[in-house]
Amino acid sequence: MQQRAQDTRQKILNAARAEFSAKGLHGARVDLIAKRAGANKERLYAYFGGKEQLFRVVLRDAFAELIAAEQRLLAQLHADPARLTEATLEHYLQFQEEHPHFWRLLAWENLRGGKAAQGLSGIRAETFGELKRLYRRRQPAVPFETFIFTLTAVVFFLFSNRLTMSQTLHLDLTSPAVRRRLLASVLQLIQHE
Repeated sequence: MQQRAQDTRQKILNAARAEFSAKGLHGARVDLIAKRAGANKERLYAYFGGKEQLFRVVLRDAFAELIAAEQRLLAQLHADPARLTEATLEHYLQFQEEHPHFWRLLAWENLRGGKAAQGLSGIRAETFGELKRLYRRRQPAVPFETFIFTLTAVVFFLFSNRLTMSQTLHLDLTSPAVRRRLLASVLQLIQHE
């Protein structure tokens, strides 16, 4: 693929990510994605086939970003395995802060029944496999699946519900400092058990 075509394809993906994370698959419009990318709809259809296929590519790319971040986490954990829980929680917090589209795409995908997610089966097998090996060296009482689910659930819930929970808890969960303090407390709770 020529550089110009690659650039156009990437612009379409960037525009689609913004539209899909803001409006979901059903709310996003192909003509707005194309306009935002500075491309025509025909080019979008030529590269991706349609809106559903484009959404799948955007979701897969979002997971590719997560996997790249998990590779960096694994390198950190190999250097300091004693920080496994803390570093993993920090990692997911930082990832969500740097990639706010991620949780939104996941929320939209779950609202539509996980149709595109079916194509992601096993996508994180390598990173999760290595993380699981590091986790098991600690001989934990809690299964790895529970460990990773709990950490990712806390971070996902924090980002997806920060505005309503800020009102309920009377905490400004949009503040990075407040979020970090809350997660430090969560870490104490998890490590206490």
